[in-house]
Amino acid sequence: MRSDYLASVTLTALLILLSSPARSEALCHTIEDEAERLACYDAEALLPGQDELTVLTERELGERALLGNRFGILPHRRSYLLPLTYTDDTGGSALPSEDGSDPNESLQHVEMKFQYSLKVPVGGNFLLDDDQLYFAFTQRSLWQAYNRDLSSPFRETLYEPELLWTIPLRQPLFGGRLTAIDLGINHQSNGRSGEFSRSWNRLTFEATWADTDWSLGLRLWQRIEEDAEDDDNPDITDYLGHGELRLGYKWDQYRFTSILRNADGRMSADLSFSWPLNEKLSGFVQFYNGYGETLVDYDNRMRRIGFGFILADWF
Repeated sequence: MRSDYLASVTLTALLILLSSPARSEALCHTIEDEAERLACYDAEALLPGQDELTVLTERELGERALLGNRFGILPHRRSYLLPLTYTDDTGGSALPSEDGSDPNESLQHVEMKFQYSLKVPVGGNFLLDDDQLYFAFTQRSLWQAYNRDLSSPFRETLYEPELLWTIPLRQPLFGGRLTAIDLGINHQSNGRSGEFSRSWNRLTFEATWADTDWSLGLRLWQRIEEDAEDDDNPDITDYLGHGELRLGYKWDQYRFTSILRNADGRMSADLSFSWPLNEKLSGFVQFYNGYGETLVDYDNRMRRIGFGFILADWF
C-alpha cells in the first residue's frame, strides 16, 4: 500500500466526519451534571430508528465517564493472561547465554503469554468538538514460566507506545454506526540490542463500526522509513502487511473475535472466544496462526493455542 493511498483514505474520512450532521450535535461534554451527561451520551449512542445500543456502547460510556478524572486510566486494546499456551515453533528467540551454550535448544513449547494495554487521556476538544488525544501503551510477553532448567526466562517482550487522536462519531451506516476514527503515531520494538534488535515506526488510521451484534474495525498503517544502516527489519511489511481487519460478534454473553492480516499472500489470523466468569473476568481461548507474534521471528510463521482469562476485550 502506497503512502499516498493511506493519505487519501484519511483525508476522505476526515471530510466525511467534518461534514456529517450526526457528529455529536448535542455536545454532551459541555453538560456539567454527570448523570445528565451520561444520559446524553446514551441517547446519542442509540442506533438510528431503534431503541438499542451498539455492542461497543458499554465500553464507550465507561471511557467517557472517566475522561474528566485526571487519574483515569482506560483500556486500549485487549488485556489478557494465558497461563497455558502451546506453540509449534519457538523460533530463533536467541536467549542470551553466559557459558557459550545454546539455550534456545532447551526452550519449551508450553509457555505463558500475557498482554496488557492502557491509554491515558491527554486532553480534548483540540480541533473538533469531543475529540480526544491519548497516550497509549501495549505490552505483550511470552514467558517460559515452566522452564526451570533455564530459570523461567521471558522469551520475548514487545513494547508498543503510541499517540492517538480519537474522533468519536455517531454516523449511521449500513444499519449500524460508524463509531470512531483514530489517527496515530505508533512505535513497536522488542527492547533488545545488537543483531536481535527489532523495531519499526508507523502512521496509523483506524475506523470502527458497530451494530447490536457485530463490530468491525479497519486499521491501516504506513511505515516510517529508516536509513538502511539503522533498519533492523527492512522487509517487515512483507510479513505484517499494511493493515488488519478486526471482526467481532456478540451472541448472548459470548464474544467471538477475529483479527486478519494479508501481506503479499502471507495470511495471519488471530481467532478468539470469551465468556463471562464474573463481573470483571472472562474466560478466554485464543488461536493464532501467522507472522509477527514476536518481532525477532517476524518472518517465521508460528501457530499457538492458549487458554486463560481476559480483563478487557474489544467490546
